[in-house]
Amino acid sequence: MSPLDQVLSDLPPGVRPRVERTPEHDDGDRIAVTLWGSIGGWGVFLPLRGRDPDRLTSVADQVQDWAVEELWSRGEAAVWPECPTHPDSHPLRPAGGAWHCPKTGERVAAIGQLLG
Repeated sequence: MSPLDQVLSDLPPGVRPRVERTPEHDDGDRIAVTLWGSIGGWGVFLPLRGRDPDRLTSVADQVQDWAVEELWSRGEAAVWPECPTHPDSHPLRPAGGAWHCPKTGERVAAIGQLLG
């Protein structure tokens, strides 16, 4: 499973972008895609080099920005993924290939396994 597919699998039901490759924005270090949703197009770069956890974290960080904007545009709570320890407070943050509570540093789930 690609890093992008892993991150997208953590999105809540009904919040799934249409993904389109945009090779004109590729460079030697990353592949470009556009996420399409109600907010229009959102560019995301998929790193080709580096450690797998770091590449996954980079993608998760970018998709998280898209998801928050997408949720807000729908009038939904713009906190994704929501911290289970501190609901209605803050989103989890990606680091080291996993989702973590930014207050406690606690690892909540591996990226791609949040809902499973």
